[in-house]
Amino acid sequence: SMGPLVAALCEEMKKMASGVSGEELDRAKAQLTSSLMMNLESRAVLFEDIGRQTLVYGQRIPPETLVSQIAAVTAADLTSLATALLKTPPSVAVYGDTTSVPRYDLIAKQFA
Repeated sequence: SMGPLVAALCEEMKKMASGVSGEELDRAKAQLTSSLMMNLESRAVLFEDIGRQTLVYGQRIPPETLVSQIAAVTAADLTSLATALLKTPPSVAVYGDTTSVPRYDLIAKQFA
């Protein structure tokens, strides 16, 4: 059943709104940065990244810029974003078999 997964995602969003520790944030930023840089070592991924960014943004953002943007994220930024997201009704998108996904009203109630 998808119920426990949805509940866990909702709970993690609420935790983010109440604050993220410096250690958690540093670990997440290091993981994201290393993942970004390792993925771009593959020619196929690099070309896909260039194409996707060009289509979406009209230009490619250099990896160095992305790394500096990741480094600039603060715990206050995440708390502010999570708080703002929790003030609006959640958006839910499901692909594939939807029979085990909780009803929208049950998901939305977890954010209240």
